[in-house]
Amino acid sequence: MLNEVKEANRYLEGKDIVQENLYRVCFTILKLYHYQGMSKLSAREAIFEWATKNGIYIPYSVNSIIGYIWDYDKRRISECDSVRVSDEDIREINRRFDRKKTKLVALALLCYGKVYGDSKGEFSLSYAELSAWVGLGMSSVRKIYVPELIGFNYIATVNGKGAFHKHSKVLHQRTRFKLLVPVKDEGEHIVTEDVVAAADVLFD
Repeated sequence: MLNEVKEANRYLEGKDIVQENLYRVCFTILKLYHYQGMSKLSAREAIFEWATKNGIYIPYSVNSIIGYIWDYDKRRISECDSVRVSDEDIREINRRFDRKKTKLVALALLCYGKVYGDSKGEFSLSYAELSAWVGLGMSSVRKIYVPELIGFNYIATVNGKGAFHKHSKVLHQRTRFKLLVPVKDEGEHIVTEDVVAAADVLFD
């Protein structure tokens, strides 16, 4: 999630593929292909070859995803290996929440926001993507943990609306989040891709 190049390569090796998160899997692989300079046709052929090799059925319009990445997506692929988290970041989470799983989701959103957030602290992420990253059920993340973060003023949803491309399904709709706590890419603690392990240490 933090380093999209490494994330895509894990998917290409057949690792960490969660069915509910398949849209992101395909999107990230295709984003890597674009980064590597592949043509649209070569990328299309390559991802179907990968899908066949791994016994995966892609229920989305691959051409539409390719068209979006090649023609409209201006964001450079992320190669960020880690995020710095401060003692103040941890205090902001601990003062609001008791449950370790809620703290895990808060930490994940904080780290994602530090990498992908704009100047307003806003970023887009689907519940399928978030759930796959933290290893929790999507229903619990959507109905229990994120509402708790919102209720205690850790995050907010922007305009209460999500954003999704014409080729995506409701399951993969992205929600626009805004962090309501100070966000600075600095701190005493280093959080890598394994946010679950980081939460175990930081909130022990």
